[in-house]
Amino acid sequence: MKGQTSFETLFLLIIILSSAIIITSYYLSIHDETLALSVARNETLNQIAQTNSEITIKNITAVKNTPVVQITIDVEPDTQLDEEKISEAVKKATIFTDTVIIIE
Repeated sequence: MKGQTSFETLFLLIIILSSAIIITSYYLSIHDETLALSVARNETLNQIAQTNSEITIKNITAVKNTPVVQITIDVEPDTQLDEEKISEAVKKATIFTDTVIIIE
């Protein structure tokens, strides 16, 4: 009887640890995408501040296909921003090795 109780306890421990690992890895995956969006937004705002004109970020989205992330930034009115500078900032702050920035 003691052997069966030990086996059941071990089985429950394996289930709990596996769940914790899966949840943690999912959380970290979401964190990287959110961090990439935040860095891209901050760099975009820095570039907008340097233009001394009224520009609005209408929308910013990210599509992730690890290790590539595609970030689309919709600004109004249409403005020329340095996509390479935004891409480099995202690469430095996240695990994504390749970023594609699209300014609309």
